Amino acid sequence: MVLEITLKGKSVSLIPAGHNEPADNLPCLTIADFRPELAFYKPNQPVRLLVRLQSDRAVELVLQLQVSYLNKVTNTLCQELCVHEAEAGQAVETSFELNLPPHTPRGYGFDLAIKPASRPEVLATASTAVDLLNAWPDMPRYGFFANFKADETAEESNARALALSAYHVNVVQFYDWMYRHEDFIPPQDDFIDPMGRAVSYKTVRNKIEAAHKFNMAALAYGAVYGATPGFWEKNQDWGIYQADGQPYSLEKLFYLMDISEGTPWSENILTQYEKAISQAGFDGIHIDQYGYPKLAFTRPANPEETPKPLELAKLFPPIIDEAARRVARLKPDASVIFNAVNNWPIETVATTSQGALYIEVWPPYVEYKDLHDLIVNAQQLANSVETKKQVILAAYLTPFLPEGTRVADNETTEEAPHAGGGPVVAGPGKSIEGGQNAALFATAAIYGSGGFHLLLGEKNGVLADPYYPHYGQFGPNFVEKIRRYYDFVVRYENILSNHASKPITAKEVEQLVVIKNMSQTIEISGGGQAGKVWAMMRRGERYTSINLVNLRGLSNSLWNAFKEKPGELESLELSLKLPAREAEIVKTIWFASPDGSGAAQELPVQRSEVAGGQQSLTVNIPGLDYWGLVVLETTP
Repeated sequence: MVLEITLKGKSVSLIPAGHNEPADNLPCLTIADFRPELAFYKPNQPVRLLVRLQSDRAVELVLQLQVSYLNKVTNTLCQELCVHEAEAGQAVETSFELNLPPHTPRGYGFDLAIKPASRPEVLATASTAVDLLNAWPDMPRYGFFANFKADETAEESNARALALSAYHVNVVQFYDWMYRHEDFIPPQDDFIDPMGRAVSYKTVRNKIEAAHKFNMAALAYGAVYGATPGFWEKNQDWGIYQADGQPYSLEKLFYLMDISEGTPWSENILTQYEKAISQAGFDGIHIDQYGYPKLAFTRPANPEETPKPLELAKLFPPIIDEAARRVARLKPDASVIFNAVNNWPIETVATTSQGALYIEVWPPYVEYKDLHDLIVNAQQLANSVETKKQVILAAYLTPFLPEGTRVADNETTEEAPHAGGGPVVAGPGKSIEGGQNAALFATAAIYGSGGFHLLLGEKNGVLADPYYPHYGQFGPNFVEKIRRYYDFVVRYENILSNHASKPITAKEVEQLVVIKNMSQTIEISGGGQAGKVWAMMRRGERYTSINLVNLRGLSNSLWNAFKEKPGELESLELSLKLPAREAEIVKTIWFASPDGSGAAQELPVQRSEVAGGQQSLTVNIPGLDYWGLVVLETTP
């Protein structure tokens, strides 16, 4: 990976693009990749960082590695490497191995600089990140696998898992891997699934094994109440029905079954979940629903009996908890996730025994502010300070839909929000770049709000549709950029994803924060309005964070739309007005951005007294492209 970065602050001025132009007889050196070996590490597990570089000539090199926690450099490691004449122009690999303190969860940054052994000039730089977790639910960076063809070799499965781990994805959903929705394990390795796809159970198992090699958990997709038409035909009294007696189904592809405690269907699907763990080797279950119905009725086997009304919002929690109990009994670290489609019924499922809360986002949640509010509301409902339950959004970026893929109508109905493919929202910049900009803004919006995003999959895949095989792909040039963003969310997870931090309201943010550029005031929005800089603030025990997302130059604030490139801002002055007592305990303010090196830069603070017993703290920010993070550290 070639990182086009420039380290700022106290560092020396470095050459961008990870290499230098040949000058003064210096070698031309490129860092092709710099990444951890695993998606995450457990306490006391040795960390290994892989370096792949290329030099145009033989040279003796010094590799200097700085280890940072937030804004503090905690260690510096050096090693020598000799590129021999025979290796000139070829990829050369080396690694750093180190042990990190066993505190969890904790993210670290690593900044690598390479120079000749006999000279001070820096030839190339790169950065990456690592975190230590007890288990993936601490920081659930969710990804997906959706291809299980028989001709995929074990080596190819391993390569796909390796590519996904480069984004630090630590838990992977296997989508539509099963033989039938009511009968998971196939009678033979190769079969045709209910959607007509050729699937290999051997490839499924290969991919589970590949995920495990990189410390990624594998979750089996399993709809909680979906059954194929043939199964429903034989067990119609297991189904759920409308008031007029018509069966509920998902476009007649899958019929909905009664999940009430003790019913034959609930026992059947729970048994399938157990088989996914005990026979296939999964590490948990992604429990899906279709977002409807809210109310249904039974069809008694005895026609003289009165149909029983079923409130689905009340039926989901018991089966979620029972599924969690059963999979944990088989594998202690196994967990479940339940899909709150369109945020329903988040009020009843938030406190169930899930590894993390998961919300599939549909209209009317179309604005950036909606993403923020969904995350904050779910955190509050889960009482996450005690439960330490993170929030994942499945926000499908339809600008990445492959050309020719069928797209649903612009409207989803209350009865079937999960059924369609969702709209590609028209807008300026309807291009590859417009889709990539949408991905950057969505990442900043979700992680800046304290959440996580199910977006990334195999072969640099990006989710663009609820039927995962319709995923799109990032272009090779964009892979470097989006990897930098995921390095950033790992490096600063103790700020971005801290359970103890609480959001500050949009109205209060707009009153507290002022940004100027060359004495001209920049419009601030606390609610993600297009044309302004979006400021999201969270106040924690020791850190107050301000995530700045540059929405200037955007024509709308729709998250699922092609997006313009924002107007880059340079040399900004940010002022924060705080009560004097609160301002006085701020000891340090620092800034970091995934659009640069990712390294934290301490900012000199100017303090002034203002009316009402308040202080104004003013700092100069070097610039804002898409996303920047300002952190106020207080005295303990």
